[in-house]
Amino acid sequence: MKGLIASRKVKVVALDLPTSWMMARADQDDFTTRLFDAMNAMILDVLAAAGMKDYIDRRRR
Repeated sequence: MKGLIASRKVKVVALDLPTSWMMARADQDDFTTRLFDAMNAMILDVLAAAGMKDYIDRRRR
């Protein structure tokens, strides 16, 4: 799923995550933009892992 999102250049924006909505309007390709892209990708991975763990735990119960 992450590869599909990246290939279509879709930006995921979370209202309570300032780094994601700041990037929704940035079309520049500078260091700050790349840094925020990397941070957002890492946060998305962490949240996806936490969500998957929660899903597995609920199914196990």
